[in-house]
Amino acid sequence: MSNKSQMSTTTEIPVRTGGLSRHHAKTGKKIKEPLSRPETIPIPTDWSKCDPSDLNHPSLYINRELSWCQFNLRVLDQAFDSKHPLLERVKFFAIVASNLDEFFMIRIATLLRIIRSDLEKITPDGLSTTEAFWAIHGEVEKMMAKQRECWNAVLRPLLADEGIEILEPSEYTREIRQYLANYFKTEIFPILTPLAFDPSHPFPHISNLSLNFAVEVRHNEQVKFARVKIPPIFPRFIRLPEELSRKSKRGASVDRFVFVEDVIKINMSFLFPETQVEA
Repeated sequence: MSNKSQMSTTTEIPVRTGGLSRHHAKTGKKIKEPLSRPETIPIPTDWSKCDPSDLNHPSLYINRELSWCQFNLRVLDQAFDSKHPLLERVKFFAIVASNLDEFFMIRIATLLRIIRSDLEKITPDGLSTTEAFWAIHGEVEKMMAKQRECWNAVLRPLLADEGIEILEPSEYTREIRQYLANYFKTEIFPILTPLAFDPSHPFPHISNLSLNFAVEVRHNEQVKFARVKIPPIFPRFIRLPEELSRKSKRGASVDRFVFVEDVIKINMSFLFPETQVEA
């Protein structure tokens, strides 16, 4: 839990200015949704003016979900800490992502259920459920930006220096693309099953912790949509053969890996013959 003496005198808290609604697929009832982007107002946090005898004052309490966000940021800080061994830092980075998955599956899902059920209430920290939702939204955005920085600017280059190179599609050579195209056709393509969704096909179920593509294709001047799920039987990383490796500055062979989702993405057209994949 954060030390309040170290917090700023004001905190920007998003405030709900209205709501959007959609309809339940089975019951047809409207489902209340939070706005896409609310306004913000300053919430005073001047502890010196707080009455110490008023134990119900919101400034004395920290929102549980916002406190969790701060905890996960501290875990992410360990991935930046050069005092830890490199693979330990990678492990901390993975823990942050795993924690975030669980947080959304349980805590964010609970908040959305409360909002949609019109059961909002003011918690001891002074925030309504919708205000808490958007405050968390802002914290998670900052956390994910820091995750990207950690991976792209810190961990990935350090791993490459130690002989573990994770390639991005922009770094694929012609030989690597050819190898991955053959790998896709023989190992991945036979197992993938695109599912279309349109007015006559309901949106497919997206299972927890699954990787999916939302694909937009054009066929006969019509735009159509499909979901492509990456089966969990595939490894997340595909190791390139030694002949596609390179030598490090010390003359050792570098192990090169690519993300399985990148392999599927660059070969998506094989799944939709006679159509143009637009997005």
